[in-house]
Amino acid sequence: MRIAVIFSGRIDKYREHYENIMSRVVQGHEAHFFLSHSPEFVHEDLADFCELYQPKTVNNDPIVLDDFSKYTCHPQSNSHNMMCMWYNRRRAYQDMSRYIEETGTQYDLVINTRLDTYNDEPLNYHLFECLDENTILVPEGYDWGRSEEHTSELQ
Repeated sequence: MRIAVIFSGRIDKYREHYENIMSRVVQGHEAHFFLSHSPEFVHEDLADFCELYQPKTVNNDPIVLDDFSKYTCHPQSNSHNMMCMWYNRRRAYQDMSRYIEETGTQYDLVINTRLDTYNDEPLNYHLFECLDENTILVPEGYDWGRSEEHTSELQ
């Protein structure tokens, strides 16, 4: 299976989580990595990340956004950071799409993840075999700082 793994935003835990990503996400499949990063994170070692992950594309252009703070609906949220996250995800996806168009490469699966997440167990790729094309899967549970007990209250 050939998979595309899209990373967006901060890369501060890229080295610490490399083995986890390789053993629990990639699992020996052919994987191509794509990154959209923000250059304001100057303390993050982009060159070392590239040497380790060998991404097919890296976009480190500055992000210029309007002020979205008036749209914040949760006091603990940071509208600028949230918009940068979505902007980086979109940019990485667009770069991957251009790569596909230019090279003719096809992927069986596209995974969008963050470099600061840790997978407790390997992805079960057999679950993806029966899905229709263009299906989006979002894990249940710890969403927006809610624990499982709070999530069940919302259902």
